[in-house]
Amino acid sequence: MIEDHVKKGLDFLETTSNNGFYECCISSARDKESLVISPKEIGTSLLVLGTGLKFFNWKSLTKKSINYINSQLEEGIAHFFEDEKLLPSDTDTTSWALSTLVKLNQTPDYDIRNIANKIVSNVNKNGLINIYFNPDKTSRENRVDYVALANILHFVNLCKKRDETKISEEFVFEKLKSQDYLEGSRYYHSPETFLYFTSRLLEFSEFRSKFGDLLYEETKSRIGTTDFPLDLAMRVTIMNRLHSKNKDELDKLISLQEPSGSWPTDSIYRYGSKDGYFTSKNISTAFAIESLMSK
Repeated sequence: MIEDHVKKGLDFLETTSNNGFYECCISSARDKESLVISPKEIGTSLLVLGTGLKFFNWKSLTKKSINYINSQLEEGIAHFFEDEKLLPSDTDTTSWALSTLVKLNQTPDYDIRNIANKIVSNVNKNGLINIYFNPDKTSRENRVDYVALANILHFVNLCKKRDETKISEEFVFEKLKSQDYLEGSRYYHSPETFLYFTSRLLEFSEFRSKFGDLLYEETKSRIGTTDFPLDLAMRVTIMNRLHSKNKDELDKLISLQEPSGSWPTDSIYRYGSKDGYFTSKNISTAFAIESLMSK
């Protein structure tokens, strides 16, 4: 029964939650367990909340995660690491955090449209939305990442800001159409991550009309190409969003669940300027739960 696998996964997330915070490791490969603990970052906790826990907003586990995320936001702006000296605040983490809270009906006491305005005005000379808000604070070069852009577009469209992001939208669409995404991006190594974030845009009718058919063909072409738990979970979820089924890979994903209730270690993002994958069973377990729960 699907419900049994979901319950076991939630039980695992219960045991690994530290009052809403989820730990992550840094490894040399995306599926390799490591004893090197990452500096405290909110990305893992955000992903767990925005995927597996979003279906269970009445649970104390979810409420603790919401409280933890809120405690890390400064007037709605997010840093990837808790230690703000490590990285400047960024549009990607902020977008995921706020879109997750909005979806959970957690109305913040700040104006998210003002934050959306900051994001859509934070562009490079080509009009593409940058990753960092204030890179000068850490002497970092600003970056554009098309996977992050797909995530950012979801949040700003929740705030009715599509007209101000046309250039970034076309950039994302071109990556899908040209299949450049197959190479992975600076911060997101798996092609499935781009397809997954892009599929979140399907809830907006204009994006479903523009991206839907092509996204279906691209995702279908990826089925069976990899057996990483995150890739499997994402492809199942994407196909569900496209009103199609991916039963074989759903069955494969279920077969990977471990006795602890978790799914094997996997990674969704990596460092951009040096080697290192942020790996966690929490991430793969949360995405697996989402794929089991998605319709």
